Amino acid sequence: TVLPPDLRHLPPWRAITLDLRCQNYAEGAEQLFDLTIDPSCSAIASMLSVLPRKGTHAEMDQWEDLRTLQIVTHQSFTISLGALWERTFRDHLLQSAWIIVPKTSASLSKAITNSKWVDMCGAFERVRGFPLMALPMYSDLRVLYLATSAIRHGNGHSVDELYALRPDLFLNDGVRSGWPAYFSEGGDREHDIKRLDIPLHQIRAFVDAVAGFWRLIDALRLYHGRRED
Repeated sequence: TVLPPDLRHLPPWRAITLDLRCQNYAEGAEQLFDLTIDPSCSAIASMLSVLPRKGTHAEMDQWEDLRTLQIVTHQSFTISLGALWERTFRDHLLQSAWIIVPKTSASLSKAITNSKWVDMCGAFERVRGFPLMALPMYSDLRVLYLATSAIRHGNGHSVDELYALRPDLFLNDGVRSGWPAYFSEGGDREHDIKRLDIPLHQIRAFVDAVAGFWRLIDALRLYHGRRED
């Protein structure tokens, strides 16, 4: 992996043994998409494409039920990918802190292992010497984090923040209902979690961001060529 020229100004990357796994982390995210996410989501999309959008009540109910299943499936895969990314990111950063930051404090450990996005980013900068937002995939990783949190916890701050950043990820084409009564018969706010509709190409963008992050870490390791442990 070659480090892009526009990122060579970053502080030297103090590599640790765990950095050797970065390519595996990247490939794991891509395999999750290629072997599980894409086939499942594409199968649902193919079934939807042959169902009539309008017709008898039975036909319309069938379309609505499958469309609801599509939304729920995409949300489920998003939270799976987000959990995978967050777990490996936190573990990698914590082990880096133990090696790089003398006498890593309990507060820093907590900021890494059990905190919100802003604290996690602050911990990354403290350990690594530059902000996470300096990396090109930062925006997609932030959206992935917010989407994962929103799906996990329901309506709240994460949904509000996600809608402010990406209103295009929320349905605005009328009220639907389906077998899990996923959409109410009215009264939902425009950015209710029930309306979070993450298309397959956005999940692909999340995968690219996760894989790109880990490959960039590997490129930094190779570019600076020194390990601390």
